[in-house]
Amino acid sequence: MFGLTICFWRMVFMNGLFYMCILSPDVSPVRHATCIFFANGAALLNLFNVYNFTKRVEILDMLQLFIDYGEDEGSSICAKDTLADLVMKLGCYSSIILPLCLTILGATMSCEAPFVGAVLIDCSVQDGTHLLSKSILTLFDLWMNMFELTNAFWSVFIVLFPGIRFILDSLGYLVACDSAIISEDGKLYTWGRNDCGQLGHGDTKTKHKPTLVKHLSDYTIVNVAMGRGHTLFLTDYGAVYSCGSDKMGQLGQGTKGKDKLTPSKIDYTGKPIVRMACGADFSMIVDIGGGIWSFGSPEYGQLGHGTDGKLLEKANKISFVCEKSPRQITKFVEKNKQVATPITNVSIADVKCGTNHTIVLDDKSHVFTFGFAGYGRLGHAETKDEMVPRQVKQLENFRCVISKIAAGSTFCLAAATTKNLYFWGQTKSSGEATMYPKPVLDLSGWNINNIACANKSIMVVADDTVIAWGPSPTYGELCYGDGQNKSSTVPKEAKPLEGIQILDIACGFGHSLLIAKDLTPEDRERIAKLPRLP
Repeated sequence: MFGLTICFWRMVFMNGLFYMCILSPDVSPVRHATCIFFANGAALLNLFNVYNFTKRVEILDMLQLFIDYGEDEGSSICAKDTLADLVMKLGCYSSIILPLCLTILGATMSCEAPFVGAVLIDCSVQDGTHLLSKSILTLFDLWMNMFELTNAFWSVFIVLFPGIRFILDSLGYLVACDSAIISEDGKLYTWGRNDCGQLGHGDTKTKHKPTLVKHLSDYTIVNVAMGRGHTLFLTDYGAVYSCGSDKMGQLGQGTKGKDKLTPSKIDYTGKPIVRMACGADFSMIVDIGGGIWSFGSPEYGQLGHGTDGKLLEKANKISFVCEKSPRQITKFVEKNKQVATPITNVSIADVKCGTNHTIVLDDKSHVFTFGFAGYGRLGHAETKDEMVPRQVKQLENFRCVISKIAAGSTFCLAAATTKNLYFWGQTKSSGEATMYPKPVLDLSGWNINNIACANKSIMVVADDTVIAWGPSPTYGELCYGDGQNKSSTVPKEAKPLEGIQILDIACGFGHSLLIAKDLTPEDRERIAKLPRLP
């Protein structure tokens, strides 16, 4: 009875609070009704939490759309930490705190898109940050605006922006709730979440539209890699600049701790860099000679230097010895019955990072993985973390030439020239993991041109078709279109893009960017049929 009494008075409190918030002649009846629904829903969530009703999960599924991810001393609230977990963590205070948390952590969208071009944006996550200092009414308005836009979250929109050359990697959960594009003349534009200054504009304000990075306007930018709170920029001369969170030394500037709001050159004097990738709190670069260098957090062995960097400072407190400057990975191995045999003369051709793991491809088509091994994401049929790059021997059994690799938060993919795509790891929060590479049978016989991974979703350009899949919750990144299911556990064609030639794709936590060919009148006519942002 005590729990019921508490929930009743909290319901009364929340109703009163939100009534005060909406006492304005400008507030629509829709917002009024929605406000009361969520005010009472918050208290009901607490009631279900008290009595452990299973129906709680069904209500939370409806609200899952509103959560992106948050940080608490470096740990993330992501797909595994659902709203159910959040409610349980908040305990008896959930009915008061939950609406605020939903607003702060939730994805907010701006209706403004005054750009013109051929970049297709699959609408989803843009982050409303630094809201705590704003009034309750402002928080509430942002929340209601977000709610009224949910019907558009799985639509494909056109943002017209002239002179786009290609889209840059921004990986999954991983990582990024921000985006970057490069113009034809090598100018860089970024937008999205900016809580650590990772967009490179000299501030921490969220950018709701592509904004020129003026601090790099004197350079020709050819590539970008984005982590959870940091970004790497590559110039046409092979120099790397970085900005954003430097908590674990992931900027590679020889320092650790304070965020860097503007791009600075990394502490590296070796050969020109040609490839880059970012995990959550670590970074990888590949030089022109095939050498691979890493820096940032060494947790789980994801840097490939033979250690996880753990240091016991005092009782019950563990810290990590981070790499603050690029350090070359020198050891590669293959294992047979746990006997490690060194592999020499390895030249790296490509690298991708998951949240806490790395996959690399060498010039002999050998694939290596290292870092966190949970859910089989390393492909070695075991869950032991790997401290140095270990060859994925199971791929050798297919007698194929691997040409492309990709990584999501908890999985990896490899495409072969034999028209096969191989998957290992796990995308669903339930069921068995795929502990070693297996072919994606639905894509056998397709030419895989591009692969991009969001948190749990996968997009590929196969022949002239965009195919995507990912388990719920998804946020529209799969491009299935209005009125269609937003998620799928099996590969499905993105019908709204039918007939449009996609040249490149990239994914963030729950959004995707696609570059479409628009050279002919026929190309532009097909693109024009897609909805446009107001």
